[in-house]
Amino acid sequence: MKNFFRKATAFFILTAVTAGIFACGAFGGPDDDAEFASRGNHERSDILVDGMDPADTANAAQNGQNEQPIRPPENIPGNPRDPAGTTRLRFLAAGDNIVHQSVFEDAAQRAGSEQRFNFLPMYDGIAHLVREADIAFINMETPIAGEHRNFYGFPNFNTPKEAAEAIMELGFNVINIANNHMMDMEEQGYKNHLDYWDAQDVLYIGGYRNKDDFENIRVFEKDGISIAWVSFTYGTNGMHLPAGSQMFIPLISDNLMIQQVQRAKTKADLVFVSMHWGPEDRFSASAEQRRQAQILVDNGVDVIIGHHPHVLQEVKWVDRTNYSGGGQTLIAYSLGNLISTQHPLINMVGGLLQFDIVKNPHNEITIESPLLIPVMTHYITPDFQNRPMERRGLQVYLLENYTQELLEKHGTHYRTENSRPPETSGRAITLDLVKSLVTNHVDREFLPDFFK
Repeated sequence: MKNFFRKATAFFILTAVTAGIFACGAFGGPDDDAEFASRGNHERSDILVDGMDPADTANAAQNGQNEQPIRPPENIPGNPRDPAGTTRLRFLAAGDNIVHQSVFEDAAQRAGSEQRFNFLPMYDGIAHLVREADIAFINMETPIAGEHRNFYGFPNFNTPKEAAEAIMELGFNVINIANNHMMDMEEQGYKNHLDYWDAQDVLYIGGYRNKDDFENIRVFEKDGISIAWVSFTYGTNGMHLPAGSQMFIPLISDNLMIQQVQRAKTKADLVFVSMHWGPEDRFSASAEQRRQAQILVDNGVDVIIGHHPHVLQEVKWVDRTNYSGGGQTLIAYSLGNLISTQHPLINMVGGLLQFDIVKNPHNEITIESPLLIPVMTHYITPDFQNRPMERRGLQVYLLENYTQELLEKHGTHYRTENSRPPETSGRAITLDLVKSLVTNHVDREFLPDFFK
């Protein structure tokens, strides 16, 4: 197995680097309008999950592409306010990167003469933030399951490797693959997925060839700071490994979480946990998410990064009162989507979690200046009446710079009175509405000045 440590030199790469589109067919297959009317049981893009918390109010975040990076915290590397001997690393985490059929079809249309797909321009609006990060995490929702099968979108994904190449070229260097789609192409597809990531110069987490591999904690090291990574998923959409398989799926369980975190605490300075959890399309973390988070807090985890709900949920500090070492845990319950072509407007708003990891001259390490930077995924539906599943012009913007003109051209299906989800029903679709999808659910303490 490939060494999981990311070489320090790889962090200085400066090259620039969606579930519900209901695209079940192979790449290039015809649109299936009947499928648009169907209701799947996960990653659905034309309906909201039943049981949406009625207490959740509408949120909106304004996103746009910005040529200038968002103002960083005052104490940045090299700032005179940092005492001599201080090490400061910039961390960035993104949510679900969902390569629906419309996403890879759009990438195929953008490809040059020597390319099959070109995903990279879709991320131009956030590329500078990824490049500036020393450690950049992303949940790769869809598997690179191999070219022995066609490429597929929802509900059982198989994603072109060019999509993974794009996020690595951007600068993402910690890749999570533990999620409900990791078994979409069955055991062989899972093996192919691991084979692909083994061959890359990044740290991937959440996929394991056997129990021993799972217990071999992944550690990321840079500039004298080490982070142990633990990853879990709530399930795999009812798909299972065959009897006798040695492959391992890191399903959430109290005992496994405790055991894995205790191992991780012995391996590194910090412990970060990736959790694929919670009901879809709920802006409030569920009681089970909070219970599981508390177990991790009580065992001394430093940061919890959540994903799967496809909408933003709260960011908060939690005191580790039951942990002998004290301190606090930073929790982002859900970062929403990074890129997808889901139907609802609410699924177009996600966030990038940014903070600094600081080691002072006394070798004390802290998490500082956490910031949730809202993003917006944009697409158009060129021929909604005849080809409602065809989405083009995929672009991730910083919400701060997204415009009303772009919003009025957005291809979301939920634009009419009869098809809006509860958060937007009866309300004009404006930037203020979009912005509320952020500010109603994320404390302003963690938001850029634009949202305060």
